Amino acid sequence: MQDSIFSIIVCLFVILTLYYTFAGPFRWMLLLLASLLFYSTYVDFYLITILITSSILVYLIAIAIERVIDYRYKFYLLWSGIILCSMPLVYFKYYPFIIENLNQLLLIFRLKTSFSSPKILSFIGVSYYTFQAISYLADVYLKRFKAEKHFGFFLLYQIFFPKILQGPIERASDLITQLKNECGTINSNNPIINWDNIQMGLLFCLSGFFKKLVVADRLGMYVNEVFKNTTSYDGYAFWIGSFFYTFQIYYDFSGLTDISLGIARFFNIKLTNNFNYPFLATSISDFWKRWHISLSRWLMDYIFTPLLFSCKKLKFYAIPFSLMITFIVCGIWHGANWTFVAWGFFHGTLLSMYYITEDVRKKLWAKTRIAEESKIRSVVAIFVTFVSVSLSMVFSRAVDISSAFYIFSKLLTFEKNSFSDLFYKLTVEKSLLKNSAYDFFLSIALIVLLYSLSAWTVFYKKDRDFFIKKFFQLKFFTKVVVYIFLLVVIFIFSVSEKSDFIYINF
Repeated sequence: MQDSIFSIIVCLFVILTLYYTFAGPFRWMLLLLASLLFYSTYVDFYLITILITSSILVYLIAIAIERVIDYRYKFYLLWSGIILCSMPLVYFKYYPFIIENLNQLLLIFRLKTSFSSPKILSFIGVSYYTFQAISYLADVYLKRFKAEKHFGFFLLYQIFFPKILQGPIERASDLITQLKNECGTINSNNPIINWDNIQMGLLFCLSGFFKKLVVADRLGMYVNEVFKNTTSYDGYAFWIGSFFYTFQIYYDFSGLTDISLGIARFFNIKLTNNFNYPFLATSISDFWKRWHISLSRWLMDYIFTPLLFSCKKLKFYAIPFSLMITFIVCGIWHGANWTFVAWGFFHGTLLSMYYITEDVRKKLWAKTRIAEESKIRSVVAIFVTFVSVSLSMVFSRAVDISSAFYIFSKLLTFEKNSFSDLFYKLTVEKSLLKNSAYDFFLSIALIVLLYSLSAWTVFYKKDRDFFIKKFFQLKFFTKVVVYIFLLVVIFIFSVSEKSDFIYINF
């Protein structure tokens, strides 16, 4: 991990030096070449050729959609483009899953026929690439954005290296416009170094590495042990494990998002911030407005809204039905496993029930005579939402669906002395984790500290960018001290057992 980080820093320094040396027409070429080289370190060359071929098809189909007058042909072209750009995703991500379940189905009906599943290479980033391509085609079809005529900029929009592996899922109207302004023929002079963006980028990157290496990976040591050996534990361990994993995936994912945002800022590009204090959400609906924001907006605009429009005949049940379908798709997008289908179904159910029970909840709160703006009501709502989200995370983390249901069956099973046994394994026997007591209690301390700072920022200061604004008010020397302090903290407190970013696998 440390070697790879050092390599990334060196490569980034070289790219930035060239970027701020070259004039406009060459900068997009540099970024495109850097993106292709970066992506080639994660996938085989022939997968990159598939991605480029798919991009050419999407590029040409979008231009055709814009030029064709007849709306029927526009519609056919749109769906042709969606099917074609989705084929790599379906084959590389879902084909083995489909074959496996088809064989299981044949076995149930006692048919001797079976299908062999070929070894398929991992196509990292294809989920994000596909959703971005679909949004581009849909926006051109709906006349929200004019088809891009410059293929170089379109391809760069698709595979811009800070976001290709894990998002955010950007809209063409945001990213292509920025890319053309920063490194297009319009701005043909050498780019001016924006020192505010450089400082912001460094802060984002250091924040991301802290979240990943100090917090997420430390939480992951306990989570990995509990979820890999489910039959060895009961309720206490599983509750802690589900809470820990919820925080782990947040700090892991938001950590890489921060790094992506930071690197993009070095090139004066602003990517979408995927998170807005999701664990301060007061409802499951509010949670999805704060969690993986670029995906949430994509689901809302390109699946939920069209579904809702086409299901008007269902009247009151149109929204619950559309929510269920949308989040089952969301679950499948996350991974080819029944655990993710169950995760999507779980969230779809929570959102549907939230909508259906709105009037009942209002009447119940009215009976308590607790004001809607009261802190007690907010705390209760935040707690219930967090527990609901944590329970859903059991599905996304469990090895398989049977393990997930086993964990749920044991959540309320607390054997005699089980908590004291768990505490003994952590602190005395140290059989649960290496440096058990230290890492376990430091994990809790970090969660409490970071959560408290988030709550204080949102509810007391009422400004999500409070610390960033304070940072930019500091003198240059003090900023350097802050950077050095963060580097030292990361170096001292990062764990030895590093792991890949979780959402790269989705």
